[in-house]
Amino acid sequence: YRIAEPLPDNYPFGSLKTSRASLSFQVGPDLKSNYNYNRVLTEENYSNRYGLQIGYGRKANWDDENRFYFGGLFHAWTSAASFTLFDDRKATESRSQLAIGPYISYGSWRGNGKQLTIQGALLVNYTRNIVKQEDVSAFQEERIFKGFSLSPKISSFFQMETNTPDVDFIAGMDVQFYLPQTLKSSTEPETDFWSDFNSSTDSVSIPFSAHWSLFIGIQTNY
Repeated sequence: YRIAEPLPDNYPFGSLKTSRASLSFQVGPDLKSNYNYNRVLTEENYSNRYGLQIGYGRKANWDDENRFYFGGLFHAWTSAASFTLFDDRKATESRSQLAIGPYISYGSWRGNGKQLTIQGALLVNYTRNIVKQEDVSAFQEERIFKGFSLSPKISSFFQMETNTPDVDFIAGMDVQFYLPQTLKSSTEPETDFWSDFNSSTDSVSIPFSAHWSLFIGIQTNY
């Protein structure tokens, strides 16, 4: 009996690689949420979200099959939206988010240099919306709305070995969930474009919702 070549690294011993890091680029539809404008919206347009995600993990000490990993995720994304109000005002919103938190992943299937992984994370988000309004006379005002929140995130991705040792190609999909939350501004309005500063309506409202993203990137094992 002869084992098929090429032989695995470190054969006949198990792999000594217990850490992995990943870098991926994400794209997906934006959340349909916005500032609570004091006029009816007659037109609204949302861009896609574009982002970057970095992950780092280590193999669980008790896992002899190299399937369970614990680690941390960081992501950043940005998007934009534009609106027309009933009084012909124009509004734009520049949205961004930074998030960080722990994750656990499990390699549910693998074979011939390929693997399917499922992953769950709990993220702390810092979300910011820059809202700018402009009336028909070209007078404009801009305010920043921001806030912190928690959100779970689940992912499933396919990884495949490349010709570069210890570097895999990854591609997959994730879903991030949001609990109801509001983003508030610390600056009082100077015009009547906005809702009453002391009211709950002077905010960006994010309902219970979720958004999905597709991502591609690379993963290193060491």
